[in-house]
Amino acid sequence: IKNRESRAPSTMRPLLLSTFLVFALSGDAPACPHMRWDTIANVPTEHHDEACNRVAANDPERIDRILQQLQASVHSGSARQLKDEKTWYCPNEDEVFGDQGRNNDPSNPNEKPPVGPPSRWIFANRARTPVVVSWIRNVKGENVEVSALNPDISPAHHDPRAIIQPGEWQSLSVFLGHIFHVRELISIGGGELVPGRILVRHRAGPTPIKNRFGGPNLECPVQAIVDPEPTDGFDRVPFDYNRRCNALFQMFTNRMHCPVDVYYAGFDAARTDSKTAPMGGKNETAPLNSCEERFSFHLGVNPSSRPDYMDAWDSPVAYEATYLTHKFVARLHHDHNIIVDEIVMDRTYIQDCPD
Repeated sequence: IKNRESRAPSTMRPLLLSTFLVFALSGDAPACPHMRWDTIANVPTEHHDEACNRVAANDPERIDRILQQLQASVHSGSARQLKDEKTWYCPNEDEVFGDQGRNNDPSNPNEKPPVGPPSRWIFANRARTPVVVSWIRNVKGENVEVSALNPDISPAHHDPRAIIQPGEWQSLSVFLGHIFHVRELISIGGGELVPGRILVRHRAGPTPIKNRFGGPNLECPVQAIVDPEPTDGFDRVPFDYNRRCNALFQMFTNRMHCPVDVYYAGFDAARTDSKTAPMGGKNETAPLNSCEERFSFHLGVNPSSRPDYMDAWDSPVAYEATYLTHKFVARLHHDHNIIVDEIVMDRTYIQDCPD
């Protein structure tokens, strides 16, 4: 989005853009990873060519349909109603299937929860048992677990494709707003498996940019709220229709009260292998371990209700194509010395619940 050189009326922004600012941080240059990510040693398995039919995945008609779905979610208003992405580990099932577990308004159970544009959820099974992944389908206000690979199959473990063995990973095409459960599968003999506890509950949603590192007294001057589009320095390269397998189409949203600029800051090489990567999350790394940064996108604070608000410079939302291990640093637009957040794109790691 916000790309003046695009093929479609509204497009996902390309990952790397023309350099705007380059920062040298805290004298860490000798230990910094090279910015060149797309060598085979750095690319996670999930993005290797053999992980998908790359020709079909990059079919221009398919990509344009994604963009049309994005526009539809914006025009309908559902994109503005989405809750942020969230993952619960070993959740209480009474809460999951009570009002707290609903993805819509419990006072109006027949109302469908808001659904946003397509995205991708990648997870790796580090549990001791096979697991089954289900999509929580809303049927007249009730939560029903169906196969995340085929919504016509319920219960989900009756679909062999929805079962993930220990050490394996899965990449799911999802819609923002959808909720998924990953349950352990328990052997009861005779080769039969039955679902057990919920190991992970995952809500696909926007990735929030928050004030995690700017301090509790961070202020936004009134003049900073006035956020006109700059005339130079923020140009973007043409949209790329030749992405690697399982590209993450991610919506970022500004949860701060001040405009921010978000920079691509290299990659976290420790997270390349799903079997050995530290089981962290998108928001669990320190913000001062990047050598250089390249301007990626801007997030404003204007919650405009106009249909094309995602195209506007001052929109609080951006729809980006990115990959696992990629790092983004958010800085205040009016003061680039202040880092407010860092995001590392990572898998969800399925692990056993405490006994």
